[in-house]
Amino acid sequence: MTTGLKETGNNGNSDVASININPVEMIARLRRHASMLAARNNSNINDDDNNNGNDGDGIYSDDELHSFISMYVRREIPDYQMSAWLMAVCFCPLTSRETATLTRCYAESGTLLTWPTNVEVDIDIDIDSSSNNNSSDIQIQRQRQRQRRRPPLVDKHSSGGVGDKISLILAPLVATCGVAVPMMAGRGLGHTGGTIDKLETSFPAYTAEPSVQDFQEIVLGKRSTATSTTTTTTTNNNNNNNNNGAQTENAHETKGVGCAIVAAGPALCPADRRIYALRDVTATVSCLPLQTASIMSKKIAERPDSLVLDVKYGDGAFQATVEGAQELAESMVAVGEANGLTPTTAFLTDMNHPIGRAVGNWVEVEECIDVMKGNLKDDRLRLGRDLIALVVIQAGQMLYQSSSSKRTNNGNENPGETEQEEDECIGGIAAAKLVSTPASALTGDEEESYKQYERMSLNDCIRHAYRVLDSGRVLDKFRQMLLAQGAEPTHLQRALETPEAIPLAAFKAVWTYQDKDTDAETATNPAATYIVDIPAKTMGDVAVLVGAGRTVASDKVDGQAGLVFGKQTGDLVASGEIIVTIYTNRS
Repeated sequence: MTTGLKETGNNGNSDVASININPVEMIARLRRHASMLAARNNSNINDDDNNNGNDGDGIYSDDELHSFISMYVRREIPDYQMSAWLMAVCFCPLTSRETATLTRCYAESGTLLTWPTNVEVDIDIDIDSSSNNNSSDIQIQRQRQRQRRRPPLVDKHSSGGVGDKISLILAPLVATCGVAVPMMAGRGLGHTGGTIDKLETSFPAYTAEPSVQDFQEIVLGKRSTATSTTTTTTTNNNNNNNNNGAQTENAHETKGVGCAIVAAGPALCPADRRIYALRDVTATVSCLPLQTASIMSKKIAERPDSLVLDVKYGDGAFQATVEGAQELAESMVAVGEANGLTPTTAFLTDMNHPIGRAVGNWVEVEECIDVMKGNLKDDRLRLGRDLIALVVIQAGQMLYQSSSSKRTNNGNENPGETEQEEDECIGGIAAAKLVSTPASALTGDEEESYKQYERMSLNDCIRHAYRVLDSGRVLDKFRQMLLAQGAEPTHLQRALETPEAIPLAAFKAVWTYQDKDTDAETATNPAATYIVDIPAKTMGDVAVLVGAGRTVASDKVDGQAGLVFGKQTGDLVASGEIIVTIYTNRS
């Protein structure tokens, strides 16, 4: 497979002119602009009557922001001046254009991935040297047989939550449906868990930070070295022996898994890495433009064709209100589409209660394995109904927008597909017929199966995702992904086949509901008792206390610790029934 990197070093985009920047003046301009806006608001002056030409488009040019960030990465601007600028941005937020440019500056401070238009496929060509075929014609024929168009690349990002294990099922599910998922995830901090933590602590030898080439080859496959052999054939024609040499070329690819879940390595967005460390100690983490640039820069550097965002709000989220989550979502969508991730779609997800039945690391992975085994209506998955709903809805959206992603160009070798013959490759099958096909009948070749989503509605894509998940085939894709990322095979097989055999933490505490009223008359006709609330943040904090999370980045995470719920908010509970079981290795 042909892979490529665009190296921009620490100088940002080579297409942007380098100009001299005075960081003190950069800060002062923001302060003057903030004072001007405050005076204007206090005097009730109509913006339409007094627009100085900068308010709508911002006060910085693209070149200025590129040079400013590049100089900081090169350590030509000290931390204290960057800290002052970050604080100034909090009081005078950047415009949408400036935020999109800042995000691009972060991305271009490091490595930008490029994905090929085509990937190579299996071939086995016999070339008879005695034939009359023209050599150049043979080469053209061979090249055509080696290529097929790669599937669309769709990624998903979550703003973090409690029990948020959606990505672990989502990536292999969408890949099973024929759409590639190059997913970059993070580690947990505070009450929110991290996808990478769950995989690293559950599967020994799993590689969270493969090389860029390995990452791309896991997703799309790689080309093996072709081998050529020459054989001699002896024929007897009128007692004359003729030796005809025939050259056989055997070539094949290692087929890509279709998905990978990795952490962003140090080569990606070094500007964001340095600036985030400053934001963490200068109380500027919650600044909306800076949040947007930090999150979206890694997606722009990764460069999928399109993106789905899952922005949480509520007790267990970083955004406490739905209004705050919507503002962040709108900012990220605007920046994503301004930088070529088209479409970028956002979901707003209630995070007032934990997702699913488990909070932790292995306990969440075990729940995901249970879901990926299929048979979703089974009572064993009753406490995971919310998890299943979130997974299939987001998967449906990723499948649905994979079709439109092929008509954009975000820097990948992915030209728009408008030719009639590309559309006819679907075979003219109606969407209704595709959707009615049971998942069990789709177990064959996944190549180019993504084309069916061109003709399917969003609801059809969601139904299709549900059927594929219900079939149980997703678990094998999960297995393939983990093996490709180095997971130890014996432990992996044991974990997937008998997850209940994987030991949990040494200490276990079981919390049950006990009815305080023991009156005989009440006991014979007890009043119904329901779980009113299971607060997400409290449960996340408990998970940290028992070792399943971290309070600082250097903390070690215990994969065996966690919480498993026996009830969910709104459930009827009887005396003696288990509400939650807590596992920990901390005495």
